[in-house]
Amino acid sequence: MVIRALYYILTICSVLAIFLLFQEPYFLDLTKNTNNIANMQVYNIEDFEISDKVDKILRAKKAIRYAHEDVLFDGNLSYIHDGLNYFLTSKKMKLKDKIITLSKDVVLNRNDGLEFKSEQLKYDFENKLIFTDVPFNAFGYKTIVNGDRLRYDLKTKNMLVYGVKASYELEKK
Repeated sequence: MVIRALYYILTICSVLAIFLLFQEPYFLDLTKNTNNIANMQVYNIEDFEISDKVDKILRAKKAIRYAHEDVLFDGNLSYIHDGLNYFLTSKKMKLKDKIITLSKDVVLNRNDGLEFKSEQLKYDFENKLIFTDVPFNAFGYKTIVNGDRLRYDLKTKNMLVYGVKASYELEKK
């Protein structure tokens, strides 16, 4: 009787050992936990970038710094490039890898009358590009433009608009 019980236990152990030997380790769930834990929280931020003059001013009511990105709330960014002042405002900003992503009620104003509204906008600091992949409205120069995507190069001052839905010439009465 004891030998029969020992036989069954050894059989079960050897079947389990063979099963574990041929099991693929790639099917195991070895993903990292993606919980972001805030390293720091700051309130009422003003950040200035100064070269020979003040180039950028970033203001926000609240900022949270994570390991790989910064998230700002109720912020605005003032930027001067080639004599034009750019004013970006949004409810939420994410700064990651030299690209700032603005979301929720994004408004871009330029001091020559151009105004841009969208739900999301990205600004690449290194390449000096403003772009979006969501629908937007642009106002300025007596024109209203609605489009699906936008890419604006600050270096060349070229604006590429994809999926233009409407453009209206407005007259003052």
